[in-house]
Amino acid sequence: MRPLDPGTAPHNTSVLRLLRPGRGLAAALAAAGAAATALPLAAPQLTRRFVDDAIGGASTRHLTLIALAYLGLAVAGQAARMVTAWLASRLAWDGTNRLRERLAGHALGLDLDYHGRHTPGELIERVDGDVVAVADFVVAFLLDVVAGALLLAGVVVIVFGVDRRIGCALLAYCLLIGFGMTRAQRLAVPSAARARAAGAALMGAHSWCRTGRAYASQVPRLFSETLRENLLLGEIATDAEIARALELAAFEQDLAAMPDGLGTVVGPRGVRLSGGQVQRATAARALVRDPDLLVVDDLSSALDVETERLLWDRIAGRGPATVLVVSHRQAALERADQVIVLDRGRVAGRGPLGELLESCAEMRRLWSAELIAEAGEQAGG
Repeated sequence: MRPLDPGTAPHNTSVLRLLRPGRGLAAALAAAGAAATALPLAAPQLTRRFVDDAIGGASTRHLTLIALAYLGLAVAGQAARMVTAWLASRLAWDGTNRLRERLAGHALGLDLDYHGRHTPGELIERVDGDVVAVADFVVAFLLDVVAGALLLAGVVVIVFGVDRRIGCALLAYCLLIGFGMTRAQRLAVPSAARARAAGAALMGAHSWCRTGRAYASQVPRLFSETLRENLLLGEIATDAEIARALELAAFEQDLAAMPDGLGTVVGPRGVRLSGGQVQRATAARALVRDPDLLVVDDLSSALDVETERLLWDRIAGRGPATVLVVSHRQAALERADQVIVLDRGRVAGRGPLGELLESCAEMRRLWSAELIAEAGEQAGG
């Protein structure tokens, strides 16, 4: 990205400042985190007290009170963890929404030469996808790292009070593990950065690009907007074109059951939809562009067998002229003109499904495993 104008104050705001919570939210999160840490540490002390008093011949009433106190601590601990998770998620999304707004404003201010070198899909993925990754990191950091470190520190302090030698050994062990995790993080960060960059480049060929191609990813990404806006992403389409795409994606019955129809707000990452609905909405997003080439990655893994077969029947029968599918699902393989089997990154077979089932051992293995898996899905459904 080109250098920013030093006089543009909003864009000079640091990432950490954008993510910084308000005092009230920070205080509430600190209190909930402290409670979520202290209560699990207090529960074992009550257990020890119960056992000691029971051995010492304490009355039933006394032991009952200790047991009730233990149950109260357990319930309070679960409640504190739930509140901590909710506050951490709110903190992350409040901060990253501010960051998303600044990044979007920055992207809109870039010159035409930059936009000519980077596709809209790539820019959207960097603005939204990277910010979602930051939000996930903030939540994981607060819930796993900070809360875990506080709980571990409390355990070490308690163990020190019981036996200093064991406490010293536990502290040394924790320091050793912490050092190893830090080293592993340094090795993992460059790989994760390359994966994010590759994902953004791949999203550049996503369904909203005006190239006659459409791509539906293995991990669908919906935004906290209406279903119509998630399907179009700024493109223009008639109601008839949207209806055709939804029908091809086997989504028309789901839409009919939604009181607000295309105006239904799907929530962050489509949380108000089922996994299968999210996958089919992603398929409809690609199909509404009426592409010549549709590339999909494991599009129907969250669907029941009947809906999956209906989806592939429609796409294969009335969908794009060419469909490239990455999948091991029966419904997709049965409708393929050509199947390419990969084994450890190498081509193990190529041809129609019937021929491969006779000549390719890897294809037979995959097919048998899929038969068993789908039979289990049908039995479970």
